[in-house]
Amino acid sequence: MNDIVIIAPYKDLFSLCNRIIKERGYKDIDVILGDLSQGVVEAKKAVAKGAKIIISRGGTYRMIKNSVNIPVVELRITAFDLLKGFKEVMDYKGKIGVVGFENVIYGCKKIGEVLDLDIVKIGSLSIFGVGFLSIPLHYYFYPYFYVMIEMDRITCILGTLK
Repeated sequence: MNDIVIIAPYKDLFSLCNRIIKERGYKDIDVILGDLSQGVVEAKKAVAKGAKIIISRGGTYRMIKNSVNIPVVELRITAFDLLKGFKEVMDYKGKIGVVGFENVIYGCKKIGEVLDLDIVKIGSLSIFGVGFLSIPLHYYFYPYFYVMIEMDRITCILGTLK
């Protein structure tokens, strides 16, 4: 096990991290897929195998941080990531619900004010159960329109460098 381990809560982030690691030639970073409680299991395994730093995001980051005794670094969603997500709902004139862990969606309300969107924070993703991203989102939000806000390549690179 390498010194640095990224626990990616969803497949796209897992793939993105692996691609960046390969492009940049990093040899001391492992990437493991694990959402929420499975992320905690994977983090504990990584620590037992010698990992010195864990990197993750969202609710998985929060859960891992409270479960291991090594430094845990958060990959934070930026205002640019949020703006990219809101781009798809700019023309919508009704209420727009935002669901997510507070450390992921903390800036949504302010961005809604700036863009003149009626943003309502619905609550934590935990209301949908552990590991909900393994099931397509439309099963949870049907018949409502939803946009999943993901980290882009720049955010991932900057987040891992902090």
